[in-house]
Amino acid sequence: SNAFYHLKLNENNLANTFLTQIEAFDPDSGENGRLTYEIETNDTSLPFYIDSNTGMLYCSKSLDREKRDQYDFQIIARDHGSPISLSSKISILIDVDDLNDHRPKFEYEKYEFSIEENSYPSKLIGIVRAYDLDLNTKLIYYIENDKQHRYPFYINQNGQLSLRSFIDREIQDLYVLNITVSDNYFKTTVPVIIKVLDINDCMPTWNKPSENNTILMINKDRITLGTSIVTIEAIDRDDKTNGNGFISYSIENIDPSNDEFLTLTNAGELILNSTPPIGRYRVLIKAEDNGELIQYSSLIQFYLLIGDNNTNGSIFFDLNNELHIFKLNSLSTTKRVFLLSTFFISIAIILAFIVCMILIVICRYRRQKYLYYIKCKAAQAGTNNSSPTMTIVENHLTTLDEKNSSSNS
Repeated sequence: SNAFYHLKLNENNLANTFLTQIEAFDPDSGENGRLTYEIETNDTSLPFYIDSNTGMLYCSKSLDREKRDQYDFQIIARDHGSPISLSSKISILIDVDDLNDHRPKFEYEKYEFSIEENSYPSKLIGIVRAYDLDLNTKLIYYIENDKQHRYPFYINQNGQLSLRSFIDREIQDLYVLNITVSDNYFKTTVPVIIKVLDINDCMPTWNKPSENNTILMINKDRITLGTSIVTIEAIDRDDKTNGNGFISYSIENIDPSNDEFLTLTNAGELILNSTPPIGRYRVLIKAEDNGELIQYSSLIQFYLLIGDNNTNGSIFFDLNNELHIFKLNSLSTTKRVFLLSTFFISIAIILAFIVCMILIVICRYRRQKYLYYIKCKAAQAGTNNSSPTMTIVENHLTTLDEKNSSSNS
């Protein structure tokens, strides 16, 4: 009755699902017109069968479009004529329609990328790709827990992971993200590790001593030659493994020029290697990192006062030289003023509190004394006997004076 059958069937169908009924017509009568149907194909695993008498076509099992999406075969309608049996064929095409029955999958179970610190925003870090075996699936990529843009990264709908803002390795050198892909029904998440690579962007800062013009006093009679007299330290926040944060020390200058008695090691130890003359020395030391392309350095200056058991310390303080303007410790003038101001203000507050407490106690005592006097006067007026009453008042006031004078209030 049809020249061609084009059928469609959703995947994941139930076994023995009815598809359609094939109908043929033979005008002959009797056995010559009785028809039977059969499938003709070279496919040994064809999942379809037909009722030979009724022509009803069925699917024998559940289909998976991702394995095979189309089937084609022929159906023969044959009569039972004798001695000649006649037949005709018809082509059948069955398309298996897709259902969203697969989760999106990433190409790898984990992604690792790296990017240099201080890179410009929008720079591509890497691509996170996912695929879905289902047809016409639009995949959506996003970073988990990033609604408030807590990470300096973003991902577009092509899976391209890029930089949103500047990053600093000295603040955070490793980020671990969870990137999710969704097909609006299924979701899959993959961990992404981003390592921030170091560039030489930090200058060494001094820790010991922390300020310029710090004074170090030593007695050469009590110092053993070849021992460390002080350890200096500078800090560079860059990565030490690539040399950017590794610091080398060197003596730039000693004034008066006599640097033979001092040796500076790579560890920052200043060693007395010979007996120096008594005097004051201005020592200038440089700390320099070992960056590959560019090196940063910083200088620190301190004064070394060398004496012996018989040295009078006053020889170091000449009003005509520049050393007089510096203090013998690392506290600056601003810090000293702040500490002294805080001390005097605290003393003033404590004294004011004590005075207030004394005034309160005196007022309370005088008030009680006056009230008692008024009561006694009232009693005197009621009895018209002044002499005994006044004697009682005077004795009581004397007693109050004695008690309050011995009280700790």
